[in-house]
Amino acid sequence: MNPENEVYVFNLYVSGMTPKSIKAIETIKSMCEKYLKDRYQLEVFDIYQHPEILRKDQKLALAVPALIKRLPLPTMTLIGNLYSEEDFILKFGLQNKI
Repeated sequence: MNPENEVYVFNLYVSGMTPKSIKAIETIKSMCEKYLKDRYQLEVFDIYQHPEILRKDQKLALAVPALIKRLPLPTMTLIGNLYSEEDFILKFGLQNKI
């Protein structure tokens, strides 16, 4: 697949619809639109609404908000401060794909 056409698949984990969670959701959506327009899928999981998620990945209980890039491989995780565009770009290898 051509790197410019790669679809990025993200899972965003938050804990309740707190102001911090809402800001994380808005920020990640905004960065995805800015850097990956029409090339991303974002699914948001609220661990309070879906506690079964914690059974699969217990470290999320201590580390939300957390953004996990599922595709393209390798899987990468950004935890805590999800508001830095530079961290988003560098962590997910987007610097050469913008």
